[in-house]
Amino acid sequence: MTIAAAGVASAAELPIRGEFGDPAQQGCRWLKEGTEGAYVGFNRGGRTGEAGEGGCQFSRIERVSANEYRLNGTCFSIDGPKRRASRTLKVVSNDEVVYGGTRYRRCR
Repeated sequence: MTIAAAGVASAAELPIRGEFGDPAQQGCRWLKEGTEGAYVGFNRGGRTGEAGEGGCQFSRIERVSANEYRLNGTCFSIDGPKRRASRTLKVVSNDEVVYGGTRYRRCR
């Protein structure tokens, strides 16, 4: 990937895809069981699914360093209205991210 160290990136440029779980809260187990829990999923469209109960559609993705992004858009949950939201995403490795301040490991 050859883009500047800082600036606006597209969702297609996020270097990760798939589901990640919080190991401290057995997030991958919750994901496998299809229930609410401590996990998040990323796809190419700038969307995330959060804990099986909602997600976000990020319309602005800003690359702030070589492995960190600021995501801005609209989030929703099954029991509440849509709201503007901002999250940070730090890609530690292909198997580990820090999203919104929580560390997640790739679910296998």
